[in-house]
Amino acid sequence: MSTTKPFGTFFLPGPTEVREEVMAAMMGPMIPHRGSEFEQLFGDVRKLILREPGCLSCRLHRERTAPNVYVSYLEWTAVEALEAPHDPAIAAIIARYPLEEPPRRRRFDPAGDGWTTP
Repeated sequence: MSTTKPFGTFFLPGPTEVREEVMAAMMGPMIPHRGSEFEQLFGDVRKLILREPGCLSCRLHRERTAPNVYVSYLEWTAVEALEAPHDPAIAAIIARYPLEEPPRRRRFDPAGDGWTTP
């Protein structure tokens, strides 16, 4: 588990300020003209995810130049919280996402001290 540093680490796109916790991102293109359906489903998932132990935040962004491409950012207190079993209702809703292809899942850790403010 990482040690807590002062608030002030930034990630792109943004700048988005985050704490020294694990961050996960999922990116994927939606079937054209189904973005509003996806946003509704994501809103349902977000409500459930935010109840999960260790989930600090859950955000959704849409690419400016490709409006059917979305990125969701989830911030967790620790890797263990991210990898723990979660409410099965979350996976059931995600399975209904109108995706053109499977999402690309990535994990991010804070990098370097150059982005940390005093």
